Amino acid sequence: EQAKKLYDLHQEKLKDGLVEKPEAIASEANYEKRKNELKLVKNELSSRINSLKLLLNIEDDGLLITAVDTMKINGIIVEQNDSLKKAIENRRDYKRAHNDVKAKNISLEINKNNIWPEINLNATLAKNGLGDHFKDSATGITAEDNTSVSAGVAVSIPLENNDAKAKLKAAELQKAKAILNLKQVERTIAVDLIDQVRNCNIFKEVAISAENVAKLQEEKLKEEE
Repeated sequence: EQAKKLYDLHQEKLKDGLVEKPEAIASEANYEKRKNELKLVKNELSSRINSLKLLLNIEDDGLLITAVDTMKINGIIVEQNDSLKKAIENRRDYKRAHNDVKAKNISLEINKNNIWPEINLNATLAKNGLGDHFKDSATGITAEDNTSVSAGVAVSIPLENNDAKAKLKAAELQKAKAILNLKQVERTIAVDLIDQVRNCNIFKEVAISAENVAKLQEEKLKEEE
């Protein structure tokens, strides 16, 4: 609107010879440039509105979504280290990769134990009934006499144990793979965050500069008037 006012003003003054033609041409070029910028911004606004309608499950194409709050630029400077700490604490992909390393470590410990010899403790208790006939022997089983107790230790040592060793090697490789994946996720988070922090601070500077430019244009228009 300000660019149009300045353009119209210069066109009127140009007729009366109160403004030089190069300055009038410059105001016309500025006006055309502002119109193009407005078209691009409106197009982006329509895309954002459609995205918001999709998220809100709104099917009414004729509905216009408008902002009710005034945008304000805060003076906060985004710090890289604090942002990285928050990202590591809250990013799901990092937590998932971290838990995967823990799971692979448990699997590795289980496979380590499988290559060791097996030691089993066993014990038995038996009672025998002694008698000249089966009936007498069966009755004597419930008596406290003639009990037989045995205890032993069974040690099982697998020869070569190739299967368990192969599973252990596979578990070691899986853990190493999980650790590498965790490091890759950490690196990806760090790179993305560095870019986002830089963009955030630059966009803030550009927004502040745009506000200053708007004020200067307004002052220029007043002086022209």
